[in-house]
Amino acid sequence: MIKYTGSNSEFFSPGNISYLFPHNNLIALEGISYCVYVNNIVCGRINLIAKERKLNQGDAQLLEKFTDVLQAYMGLYTLKDMSGSINNVFLDLMLDRPCDKAKLKIQMDYQGWTGDETYYVALIRFADTGDPEYTSRQMNSLFRMLIRNLTDICVNIRDHELILLADRNLAKAQDSCLLLRNLVIHNPVQIGFSLPDCSGIMELPRFYRQAEYALERNGHLPKPKAIQYFENMASEYLLTASAPLEDKVMACMPSVLRLWREQQKGSEMFRTLFSFLNNERSVTHTSEELFLHRNTTVYRIKKIQENLELDLEDPEVRSYCYISMLFLKAYENCRS
Repeated sequence: MIKYTGSNSEFFSPGNISYLFPHNNLIALEGISYCVYVNNIVCGRINLIAKERKLNQGDAQLLEKFTDVLQAYMGLYTLKDMSGSINNVFLDLMLDRPCDKAKLKIQMDYQGWTGDETYYVALIRFADTGDPEYTSRQMNSLFRMLIRNLTDICVNIRDHELILLADRNLAKAQDSCLLLRNLVIHNPVQIGFSLPDCSGIMELPRFYRQAEYALERNGHLPKPKAIQYFENMASEYLLTASAPLEDKVMACMPSVLRLWREQQKGSEMFRTLFSFLNNERSVTHTSEELFLHRNTTVYRIKKIQENLELDLEDPEVRSYCYISMLFLKAYENCRS
């Protein structure tokens, strides 16, 4: 299986596209690729590789004729169940459907992922225009634009949604950030972003639900935003949402969740930070409560803020941090 990672922006356009595999690849041959579309959806591609002779115009015409027949034939059928498709294995995982581990491994290898990366989910939802055919055309147009410009991410279509999965922060990376901001300006869509998934690929369902919650909650705001971040409503989610406890654990501030897990290995940083916030950021009272020298407390708080990039001067950050710690302590008590 070979993944094309070149910068050719026309690689997903209909018709013959010439290409050359990178020199660092196992195959250093040129060829012609034809992207197969059915109902405006990319269904695959046919690659003709020059091996024993150079390709000529006749080869290109034959490939085009063959693909035309194939697309017409494929258009006669509608897939009623896409759950077995390798292309949708990540979608199966995010929707908590049965997931074929062998197919997941194939798709992970294709993406160059090990399963231990930090993952990000973004959900693009189309507004109800009253014209399903128009919405479908727009969605498939955006789908092609996304896979053409963000070649390292996975894009899945579900109903009137596009689900993006990446191992980088799409909300902050310059290329994706500009692209998505332009997308909401020119299209009737809203985008919801999850927290980073630092707990492995198998926890993706919880983070898909975060992006979904961000959009659903955004729809009830007096002035809904075109782009919404779950992080901005995570405190409310922890306090009021009717959700499984494990989902709420993953909704805690990622840096606090990291400290909590390190506490299981003997670290005192979680306990120090909780005492510091619980004592209204008083170094004196924190030191007395933990029986620490004042300098030790100051050092610990400084290291926590530096290592976790926490701005405890920001009241919203401080509130989310404290609510996360309270929840994790209560969760730990219930579990024990």
